[in-house]
Amino acid sequence: MIKNIKKAIDFALFTATPSSWDTSSSQQSKLGTYLQLCQDQINGMAIAPNKVDPNSQAKLKELKNKIKAKIAQLEKQKTSASNSEQKELNKRLKELKDSLRELEIIIASTVKYQFKVDKEPQFSFDGETNTGTIKYDGSIGSLLNELKHAYQFETNQIDFIKISDPNGVLTVVGGLTYDIHDEIATYKRQYAYDGVLKFNVEINNSDFSTNKVINLASLGKIEIKKMNRITASVIIKVSDGIAKQALYKHLPTKSLNTNSPIKDVVRGNKNRKGLISGLGIDSFDQKKPYIEFVKVYISSKPFIYVK
Repeated sequence: MIKNIKKAIDFALFTATPSSWDTSSSQQSKLGTYLQLCQDQINGMAIAPNKVDPNSQAKLKELKNKIKAKIAQLEKQKTSASNSEQKELNKRLKELKDSLRELEIIIASTVKYQFKVDKEPQFSFDGETNTGTIKYDGSIGSLLNELKHAYQFETNQIDFIKISDPNGVLTVVGGLTYDIHDEIATYKRQYAYDGVLKFNVEINNSDFSTNKVINLASLGKIEIKKMNRITASVIIKVSDGIAKQALYKHLPTKSLNTNSPIKDVVRGNKNRKGLISGLGIDSFDQKKPYIEFVKVYISSKPFIYVK
């Protein structure tokens, strides 16, 4: 038991170690997050561990090998690349190396992860069965995109809330800390592996300006080949197809997590007033962190899921 506890502590310290010494508050916060994960692992030692889905383990092992192969490929490309190309490759390499470290968090989690190929990629969590489902389009880039969301859930950057849909059926949706920056991070991760992003964006009236020549073949489509082009102003327009509404246009534009002040969470979700009012979070102490509200709420209504 003591050996396992020491291993958990060493793991938390390793994953939180910066590439260079950093005493910034962000680094201290990161260390705190990983130490909390460490505590979760120690707490979990008191009960029998869940049997890990062998298919999920095989999928993650295969993914790690492919990421390592991609890293080796990009490192080789750097030897003959120009200075500007090397800078772009370094950005991709950093993301991919980060993904390997983050996968260790997911592998060590008490959450049971399962993988499904689906034409509509998404990450979802079922609190009743403690299961995270990764739906991806079959490509490695898409898989890394959704696994980034799993990592965000593991490290308190996003939450989930169970609500009733218009038909009265209970469904789990992205919670109040899910913001546009969470999506930017996933698209950067996907780009890091693929080297290009291609997606549809919502079309607005400016696309039909009389001062512009309309290319119907490329209308509503974007191709990105630079990491610095993956910004909020672009990702907020991402759509499932031409003439379809943008997927993320109503997400909070301020970066939120479970330790954000409640006032920021409420302001960021101004288009979800019904949910805010229904939860009663607008009547809670607005200066307190969101997680304090969650602790009170789930004591009687376990409908908000956080790690």
